[in-house]
Amino acid sequence: MSREWLRGLRCVGHLRCSTLEQALTSIGQQRGVLTAFASDVGMYYVGDIELRGVSGSTTESWRDFESLIRRKSERDDYDVLLVDNLARITRMGPDFGGKVVFELGQVGVQIVSVAEDIPDGDCGWLHRALGFESANATAKAISRSSSRGAMSSIIKNYVPYARKAPYGIDRMIVGADERPLFLMRCLEDGTQLQLDPTGTTILRRFPRNEPERFMHYRKRPEETVKFVPGAPECVEVVRRILKRHHVEGWGGLRIACELNDLKRLSPRGRMWSITAVDKILNNPIYVGRGVANQISKATYNMRGKSQPVSVPRRRPTPHRKTKSEIYRGPDEWVVMEYPELANIFIDVELQEQVWEKCRRRLIRLADGMAGKSGGDSHCDSPYILKGILRAKQGNHMMSGQKSTHARYYRAKAYVNYPSSDSARKILTTMIHADVLEKAVLQSLQQTLVSSPNVESEVRAHILHLVRQSEGERQEVPQLIAQRDELWQRIDFAMTELRDLGREVVKQKVAPLKDKHRMLDARIEALQSQHPPICQNPDAIVANVTRRLKYVASCLDGASRPFLKRVLRAFIHDMVADLADRSVEWFVAVPDWTILQAEKGDSADWPVPPLDFKTTNWPSGRTAVLDRYRCTFSHFGRRTRAHCTKVD
Repeated sequence: MSREWLRGLRCVGHLRCSTLEQALTSIGQQRGVLTAFASDVGMYYVGDIELRGVSGSTTESWRDFESLIRRKSERDDYDVLLVDNLARITRMGPDFGGKVVFELGQVGVQIVSVAEDIPDGDCGWLHRALGFESANATAKAISRSSSRGAMSSIIKNYVPYARKAPYGIDRMIVGADERPLFLMRCLEDGTQLQLDPTGTTILRRFPRNEPERFMHYRKRPEETVKFVPGAPECVEVVRRILKRHHVEGWGGLRIACELNDLKRLSPRGRMWSITAVDKILNNPIYVGRGVANQISKATYNMRGKSQPVSVPRRRPTPHRKTKSEIYRGPDEWVVMEYPELANIFIDVELQEQVWEKCRRRLIRLADGMAGKSGGDSHCDSPYILKGILRAKQGNHMMSGQKSTHARYYRAKAYVNYPSSDSARKILTTMIHADVLEKAVLQSLQQTLVSSPNVESEVRAHILHLVRQSEGERQEVPQLIAQRDELWQRIDFAMTELRDLGREVVKQKVAPLKDKHRMLDARIEALQSQHPPICQNPDAIVANVTRRLKYVASCLDGASRPFLKRVLRAFIHDMVADLADRSVEWFVAVPDWTILQAEKGDSADWPVPPLDFKTTNWPSGRTAVLDRYRCTFSHFGRRTRAHCTKVD
């Protein structure tokens, strides 16, 4: 089919590669194919977008298509999205592929594939659907064959149960004649050592892995891997952790605190955390048993004992993202014995006890019963001040923690990396959540209903917004003129310097494009602002006051997501002084409240978006109404709050 209709059109190349390492060569090869094709058919190659390390079997690439749609709507600088083949768009099948084609078509962009000559007309959609389905079938076939090969290698003991060696364990590389060749040891700084089989002589040092390049040792096909005890100091740390927990009954927090006091580094080269300790306590490899097939992150097929198993479709749950891990039951496990590790880390009489504990935990995970009780990461969390409350000592965010009797707020930094150091130990101080939240809600209601500062502060803030908005909007025509002049320079450079080669053009145009993007962002930010408030400020003040009282009346009995939205909007600079157990905060009216009040009674107000975790809340420009300070007194297990207004 002739592609003469493409002559004279402007195109943007879409370059995608699923792994960062392959992207080093694949992206350049795709760009070469697209630029050559554009030159042959007479298209103008405006530029390209690179998606490095983005899988075609997920919807991760959708945000890049959204940016292309916005670019077409705002700049209209291209007509065609050029790809090497339809698999570069997606491997999820015709449903997602059709959505991409439709949304781009709505703004006047056509997708052209170099490899597939898709005809125009009534049957074009069918050819595209078959192309997307073919890409999806290829991904499933690759998934099935790789799952089958991986399971075969595990069963034949060519590879251990896990690709990465756990902490305190090294990988012994064994040759085809079953003779040990050398040891591979990962260090806390990310480098890797190649040692002789005895572990005493360093043969080679591999640098840290880079974001787009794997720098560690690659096993050869004829080599096999065995797990053996690692560095003596790491083995001693693991023995200490297991002894403290299983013999002396210590918890993860106390163990991590001791290791940090001893200046021992975790597997990632940081301070020890409760999570890092729990990973060692819950890993049965330290009693000589490795469990393969306990977790799968596959998209299409996962390992099975006899043949690959299709992954069930997972439905997203409300307020949460779909989990990528699948915890599998004991009937699917492959338990591998490692006798050389059995008696290294823990005493023989405790091994069966530790194994049974690890086994029960894995079964609970597979049954979905090992969820974190009292966690506060979800939208319906009872900790409504999370993301607002900070500790004065170190400016750390405070997160929720639940005990047997009550809920508390605690500095997240200490929970992550505990220590007995006096400067950090103060971070163990906890603030009673129920008492603090009640005091904050009461202060907010009091301010919104009866504060004498509301009208004067809102009126002064309106005048400030008018002056600021008028000054900023005077910049827009000048910025647009600069952007247009810059685009003419870019177009001239791309046209006149084409004969000098792609690298020369790229070197000259790259800084101009960077400056053009900065101007675009600035213009968009100024144009998206609300128009200045200049009509009837008295009515706006009255509208704001009435609406604030309405918000205050809605707080009693409101849902947790609603309370979080309101508190994030009206509570500012909330700081807890852990030394004297006091909390201070400001009640302030943000800009969007005043600007939406200008719309009158028809406005759906207050409208902080429902997805409060991903919202860029306005900050800096607020009408401060009142300042409060709350102190706490304790009577046995009862805690009382004394909340006062600060002048």
